[in-house]
Amino acid sequence: MPIWKLNIFKRAVIIRCGVGEGTAEDIVATYPKLTPEEQQEVITAVNAELNN
Repeated sequence: MPIWKLNIFKRAVIIRCGVGEGTAEDIVATYPKLTPEEQQEVITAVNAELNN
């Protein structure tokens, strides 16, 4: 996944987590056009960002 696309999804998921819409895994599952590999990449990036 291009870095610009990853950054867009990462920011969107972090914002949605912040307002209590669920876990990163739950939120990423609502994006059906992402492949399983892309979904895992976004989840990994979000978890790394949230753990900092």
